[in-house]
Amino acid sequence: MNEIEIETLRTCVRNNAKMLMAKHRYLSIIEGCSYILDKEPDGATKALNYEPRLALYVHAKGYIPIDEEPFETSYDGIKVVIREGVFVPFAKTADELHEHVRMGCKIQRTLNGTLGLFVDHHSYGLCGVSCAHVLLSAEEIMHCRERNGRIVLDSFDCDVFRPERPHTIGKLREVITKEGSDSESGLDIAIFEITTRLPQDGKFPQPKISSMPGTLLDLNKSI
Repeated sequence: MNEIEIETLRTCVRNNAKMLMAKHRYLSIIEGCSYILDKEPDGATKALNYEPRLALYVHAKGYIPIDEEPFETSYDGIKVVIREGVFVPFAKTADELHEHVRMGCKIQRTLNGTLGLFVDHHSYGLCGVSCAHVLLSAEEIMHCRERNGRIVLDSFDCDVFRPERPHTIGKLREVITKEGSDSESGLDIAIFEITTRLPQDGKFPQPKISSMPGTLLDLNKSI
């Protein structure tokens, strides 16, 4: 888009954002965008045809909440395009250090792995679940197999880290493994007691944002 089109979109957002957010409770993001009208055939050298539009992001397209009017087709002469999307406040990713641990976070002992579910264990209390092959060393895996696929650990060297050393999150307590077959599923489960930075909810960490370029123009940073 040229500078005139960009400034026109900025002005439109400036003039209508507060009003739109007040009237539509499921409106999450307002942005300007370069809307593609049609594509040139393969091998053509002409640029794509586009027009500046106001992109309104909602939880689900095609629904009008009770007691609300639908969006206008244009604001200040700028046509509207409705898209699905939700604004999520800034949060840390799975690889970063969290004040309170979350499901889906990176954990580490022997290898790097992922924290699965939280469970309330009858003996260990609040625990996290992960894969045995991630939290066990090669020697421990062999020891587990020799004991019919189940071991309870009580040695001093059982620390589990989140996201990595030296940030301890708990102690590895119990492992259950079982080799699968064509007719039966295998098991590969490790349970570790969470001793610090206890979880406060069942939310997952923020996913990493792709660096792939898109067609959206972020006008909010310029206003």
